[in-house]
Parts: sequence; structure tokens; C-alpha cells
Amino acid sequence: MPIFNLQTLMSQATAMVGQRLDLTPSQVSFWANTAQLEVATRAPHMFMLANSYFSTSASQSSASLPTDFLSPVALTNLGSSDSWGNHTLREVAQREVDNASEGTANGRPNRYAVAPPSILLYPPADGAYSMQFRYYKTPSDMVALSDTASVGSVLRPALIFKLAEYLFGVTLDQEREAFARNRYLSYLQSTPPDEALKFRSERSTI
Repeated sequence: MPIFNLQTLMSQATAMVGQRLDLTPSQVSFWANTAQLEVATRAPHMFMLANSYFSTSASQSSASLPTDFLSPVALTNLGSSDSWGNHTLREVAQREVDNASEGTANGRPNRYAVAPPSILLYPPADGAYSMQFRYYKTPSDMVALSDTASVGSVLRPALIFKLAEYLFGVTLDQEREAFARNRYLSYLQSTPPDEALKFRSERSTI
């Protein structure tokens, strides 16, 4: 399997744009990390999933987001369910929590809103609840040339196309910028979703 570290990404992308002398290593490194964030945001995938845990106390109405938070997946009450047996809280817009449509009394939280840097709970907790927050994490910055991309291996080739697109944009080559963008989008569209990759993995163990 090819090694998709920062050095590989920079050399492959700069080769695509023609080894231009007006592109400094620091510029290319910056756009390489920007490309990685773009891919992670546009195509969230199981390799970027993470869990964090916290416990509530009486009257608690918020908790801190993980420092590497990118986007939410689910917030689950590990120890308590509602009258229908649901453990998972419903994600809502922040205004629904702010409006407190069902009053301000404490209770078992059944909804949450993401309002960086916090997770807002509604209603505020009436006691101790153990919570699991499942989320997509922000990819780690590649600093050293040997640092490997954080996104899953199946999406790493997209980094080269996206980085090339950015570099063509910096050098004002709009025609080739559009070509690289099309290659990038085409690659993402041809990449199997998480469910398909998981199914393949499960089938291979049968």
C-alpha cells in the first residue's frame, strides 16, 4: 500500500502542477492540511469516528465538546432510557434548547444541541447520567514530512487531487484547477460508503 505521508502528498501534487518555483514548501504544506480537512468534512467515514464520555450532575445543562470535534453522530444515555426504551438523545437546533419549550424544570435529558465549544442538554439533568458522545474527529495536522494522513486509506488519493486543485488556484491556473476539482469529485463519488466497506470486510471473514 502506498505511503500517504506529507512528503508524498507534497511531491505528487507539485509534480502535477509542474514543480513551480513560486510555490514554497510551507505553502504546499498548508494546503495539504487544508485538503485533508476538506476531505474529512466532505466525506465523513468510520476511520474518523471517536467516542467521548461524561457524567452529568443535577441542574447540569451543558458539557464540553472534545477538542478534536468535527461533527456529531449521536449522544447516548448509557444508563437510562425514556418510556419507549430509547437511550439516544435527539439532536435539535440550538434555538429549540434556548426556547425551553417544555419548561425549565430539570429532568432526564432527551435532546441535545451542538453549540461550540459546548453540547447543550435539554431538559437540564436532574441527577447523574453517564453519557457517550459519538462524533467525527478533526484530522491531525501533518507537520513533519513523515507524518501520515489521518483520513482512511481509501480516501487518501483524494488528498492529492484536492491539494493539486488548491495549488492550481494559488498559481491562478483556472483551467487546470477545474480539471483537478473534477478528478477530486469523481474520486469521492466512486468511493464506496462506509456501509459497503464494512460489508466487504464482514464477507471476507466468512
